[in-house]
Amino acid sequence: HGGADGGEEGEPAVASTPAAKDLQKRSGLLRSTTMKSSNSRSDLLDGDAEYEEEAERHLEQLIDMPPSWVPKLRIPREVFDMRCPKGTKITAYDRCVYEIYAIFGECARWDGKVSKLTIFQDRERTKPLEVREVFARRKDRLRERRIFTNTDTTVESFNPGSAYGLKEVTTVAKKQRVAHFYESARLDGLLMRTEVFGVKMVEVFRDRDDRLVYRSATYDKVPPRPSTPPQASTGVKRVGRKKKHDDPQQPIRKMTEKYTVVTDGSVAPEECVRKRTFYCTDDQIRLDYHYGRDRITANCRIYSRDGQSQITQIDPLKAKPKDQVLLEEWQSLIVAEKECQNNVRDVEKECKAIVYLRARDEQDIKLEKPYYDIVRVKVEESDDEGAGE
Repeated sequence: HGGADGGEEGEPAVASTPAAKDLQKRSGLLRSTTMKSSNSRSDLLDGDAEYEEEAERHLEQLIDMPPSWVPKLRIPREVFDMRCPKGTKITAYDRCVYEIYAIFGECARWDGKVSKLTIFQDRERTKPLEVREVFARRKDRLRERRIFTNTDTTVESFNPGSAYGLKEVTTVAKKQRVAHFYESARLDGLLMRTEVFGVKMVEVFRDRDDRLVYRSATYDKVPPRPSTPPQASTGVKRVGRKKKHDDPQQPIRKMTEKYTVVTDGSVAPEECVRKRTFYCTDDQIRLDYHYGRDRITANCRIYSRDGQSQITQIDPLKAKPKDQVLLEEWQSLIVAEKECQNNVRDVEKECKAIVYLRARDEQDIKLEKPYYDIVRVKVEESDDEGAGE
């Protein structure tokens, strides 16, 4: 090999053709470009390191900023609790006025009111349309009261823990009262009670063991009391305690109870009572059953006071109940009617008790002492003792 090119053995051969010379030139250019790029990268890395070192030295040489000339903001706890100067603030807007009051402290209101929003009909703010009052720390758990002046309606909302489990009470003066209850606070599963004064009372239940979901009572109109003529004076005055006469109970014309179907499948739907109606004035009891599968009509039974019955059975192939079965069912319905009437009278007493309790709570309002006030009093007492020593 060496003899052919004139070189020694082990040394690379010298390019003799133009193509070989061109290839050698290109490879030399590529090697020089690679070396330049590697050198530039190393220069960049060295520059970054130098920049970081320079920045660290500059931060070490910085002088601390002078302290602010504004004094440190300090708000006493009593002033913070007032929420506004002197514990009250009134802001007038378009067609409304918003008032806020102190929540804690000596400037707090005696009735626990923390805000009041009055909405007016006109821009001059002379005809109020709605009043919204928000309360806090009330022992009767009252949270909000809304008064609609046009309809004479009052809506009161309560926090959990209120008496009788009240959640919201809507009262229309001399017309009706609708009360919503917390389900977890009632053992009887009562959700809502509607009273149309002197006309009807309706209750709605949920998750009861007896499957009762609805109860209503419709009243008869009470005739006016005859006026008793004044008796002639005998000249002898009787001294004694006056007898307390309760208001006479309004006669009930009709009572209705509704039930859900048995869900465990032990009883067919067409054999489950859907509605039980007691016609007190007509001396009748009507039973309506749930609809069977693929049925548009349901069974029905009507009992009279003397024990006679009228049976409407949808399935003609099914045997009719025997007389003994009907007699036992009639006797059980007579007992159920008395029980339903007693339940209605108990509800009436509870309604009166709720009204009396609400009136008493409004006359004698009591507030819960917050934790912050208790801690503040203790701190002030400890400070006074330290100053005295």
